[in-house]
Amino acid sequence: MAELSGGMLKKIELARIFFDDVDLLIMDEPTNHLDIETIDWLETMLKRMDAAVLMVTHDRYFLDKICTRIFEIDQQSLFVYRGSYADFLTQRSARLSAQQREQAAINSVLRVELEWLKRGPKARSTKQKARKDRIQDLMNRKTFSEDQILSLDVSNRRLGNKILELKDVTKSFDGRTVLKPFSYTFKEGEKIGILGPNGAGKTTMLNLIAGRLFPDSGHIDIGVNTVFGYFEQHSHALDPDLSIYAYVKQIGEQITLHDGTQLSASKLLERFLFPSNMLSTPIGKLSGGERRRLHLVCMLLRNPNFLLFDEPTNDLDVLTLSVLEDFLLNFKGCVMVISHDRYFMDRVIDHLFIFKGNGEIQQFWGGYTDYADTVAELNKASTRQKEVPVVVQPASQAAPSKKKQLSFKEQHEFKKLELEIEKLETEKAELNQLFSTGAVTDFNEAGRRLKDVSELMDAKMARWEELAELA
Repeated sequence: MAELSGGMLKKIELARIFFDDVDLLIMDEPTNHLDIETIDWLETMLKRMDAAVLMVTHDRYFLDKICTRIFEIDQQSLFVYRGSYADFLTQRSARLSAQQREQAAINSVLRVELEWLKRGPKARSTKQKARKDRIQDLMNRKTFSEDQILSLDVSNRRLGNKILELKDVTKSFDGRTVLKPFSYTFKEGEKIGILGPNGAGKTTMLNLIAGRLFPDSGHIDIGVNTVFGYFEQHSHALDPDLSIYAYVKQIGEQITLHDGTQLSASKLLERFLFPSNMLSTPIGKLSGGERRRLHLVCMLLRNPNFLLFDEPTNDLDVLTLSVLEDFLLNFKGCVMVISHDRYFMDRVIDHLFIFKGNGEIQQFWGGYTDYADTVAELNKASTRQKEVPVVVQPASQAAPSKKKQLSFKEQHEFKKLELEIEKLETEKAELNQLFSTGAVTDFNEAGRRLKDVSELMDAKMARWEELAELA
């Protein structure tokens, strides 16, 4: 067990709880460290369970598919919402709007009442105890406070003409190949997501780019203006014995924002929801989410223009994730992300590297859902191909006397269909071969063509069978 990765340990723990006969299953961030295939499996298992499930999770697609009721802890109160995550967003927005209106009305009443109190002793002296008590109640009432919003900003350091080139890069560990010769030239503004099973080499790719590992062969050429920011999976680099402020000051005293404004380390920490009374807190006493936010501070202080993220959504709350997504969408540099968070990938990513687990990398232009839909369609098309019955033309026999004969035009169509079906079968076999060898250059176009070929074959085969009955 001590030699297993975090993802493998999580899978074993999940297997253990599904063997138990339980009435209530309590899960704390169940999707952390899991690859997407395992998350899909977990969703299926939970839907089949009869037990009640109570979970803490930041995975918004997972939340939307599994949960039928959402509890929110806010302003030291518990709010209950019925429905999915999408329903929660709608209901929460309505709740906050109602609270804002209520607070505005209370403030208006207070202004009038306080003016009355200021008129002097005479106005307050006779039979006004109830009114004064009412003012006191309003003033003591818990006020509505807006959410504290994380603020992310950097100066957008300029990238050069050459950003990063990978040239036939390979890597193996203990005789196991995790990266076969791979080449790629990065372009400004690219936002690349990395998918693949646990242990397929995803983190190895980031470590090679960041210079923490060296390739066995090939070359990594980094542009002179390229500065990496690496957001690691576990935030191990943070010294637990140092205070928040002391650690951040080691990295830099200030940061320059995109508008040229200089921001001190303490002010930057405030933007990351670390108020002044927290700055002396030792890092070792921070929660998982606080450590991740501090890790973001430290990364942005270096003003990078090429961001590397390894499971950035672990331990971050949904509000912080939304702010991070908006920041990355507007970031002018390059971004590479390893993430199991499908919602995050759909919002941020426009290009995918798919690690197959055997050292090969396939590329796909689009987000996670685009890729998942394409794979599902390919699997469906492959299943349809296996289910199409082989039509064997019956041996020549005497036709019933009343059977309709093929016309000359139908005979010509019948022969033409045989040739067309044969060509489509050949094309379909070639496309399937390309997918199985990973030789596809345009995944989207090849997927669409395979779908069209399969549907066309089905239609022509149906017509051929109809005419074969008459032949």
